[in-house]
Amino acid sequence: MRITIKSDELAAFRASNPALRLGGLVGVTFDFDDDGEIVDCHATANDNTTTAATVKGPALAALYDMAKRRFTKQLRNLDHKPQGSGAVLSFRKREHA
Repeated sequence: MRITIKSDELAAFRASNPALRLGGLVGVTFDFDDDGEIVDCHATANDNTTTAATVKGPALAALYDMAKRRFTKQLRNLDHKPQGSGAVLSFRKREHA
């Protein structure tokens, strides 16, 4: 499952966590396997001076926590989706005369 944190969410994250260094980050994508383990992380920056490698330590950990919470929430939503309605059809065996 892929969880993407977009620029508007990063702006709110920056405002509530001013001490964390996010540089010119405008997007982060975390890929999780079926067990919820992180498989990959992609970051997008808006300038040439900021790379994904500069977002590390507490900032990356906080973004990972945000993505992990969203992953868990999406899994819960998948588990509780209605399965739709169905009809049970019953056929009687016909007796031949």
